[in-house]
Amino acid sequence: MHYLRDAGTADFLVDFPSELRKRYTPDWVFFNKAIDSDSLEYAIEAKMQGARILYDVDDHVLAYPAYSGAKPTQANIDIILRFLSLSDIVSVANPRLLKIYKPLCSNIQLLPNGIYTERYASTPPAVREDSKLRIGMVNADFLKIVNFKHEWLQAIDAVRDRYPDIEFTYYGDFPPDELGLHDWQWLGSVDFETYRRSLFKGIFDIGLVPLGGKEDEGSYEFNLCKNPFKFIEFGAAGIAGVYSRVPVYETVIDDGVHGRLVENQRDAWINAIARFVDNPDARRELVENAALRVEGALHIKYAASALALMLR
Repeated sequence: MHYLRDAGTADFLVDFPSELRKRYTPDWVFFNKAIDSDSLEYAIEAKMQGARILYDVDDHVLAYPAYSGAKPTQANIDIILRFLSLSDIVSVANPRLLKIYKPLCSNIQLLPNGIYTERYASTPPAVREDSKLRIGMVNADFLKIVNFKHEWLQAIDAVRDRYPDIEFTYYGDFPPDELGLHDWQWLGSVDFETYRRSLFKGIFDIGLVPLGGKEDEGSYEFNLCKNPFKFIEFGAAGIAGVYSRVPVYETVIDDGVHGRLVENQRDAWINAIARFVDNPDARRELVENAALRVEGALHIKYAASALALMLR
């Protein structure tokens, strides 16, 4: 929407339903996987007043895994199903979600992922008081690995022992100690704009993105429906990424070209991180390739064009 507004083709306002009722008469109302009754009531009211509804589904919201802190109740699921039935358009970000949710919607369309690079690229780099290499992670709630979690934490401890001068930083809702990430600097849970701009400032150099594969039977279907947001963000921001070798990242990353795809095995993670640490020139080349990949295939302009067509 920022891209369309900057192009002069749309305007928008983001707020809670209680505020939108007072301030706005929209042509369209967008909801991103809303599960609350107030949003549903507002959607019904807005539709009765002539607005059209777009409900965006960027996760398999009807099948949250055990590792998630956001698992909906039956009441929440009922609201999701109501949204799916009343919305003029349901948008999803990948073909797997399209296949799963198509039987539940009258009009479901693919809205690809992307990032508005220019919106953040002018962000000045962070001033660092030292030349330490920084490794970072971003999680909305808990680690998205189950059976591999213990080995993965062992791998991180081994990397810390090998490279004691590296600083480890973590963005997330919960302190890293609660996730087994001991002695990581907690960057807290911040608003989306602050978070995005910090990535472009160079808040860390190497990003770690573990995600459960087939070894996590109970969450594998949910993980298959995820989107490669971390690669899009890290690639655009110049952060070298180490990612679990799972389908969501295999679709956008060529191993060793745009990032490191790693089997969920202890030694594989240690070796992949070590290659980045020991070979800064190769790491920089990979970062450049990732940026080109994002700019060429995952820029927000493609999603904006698709959205503009939907809204006609």
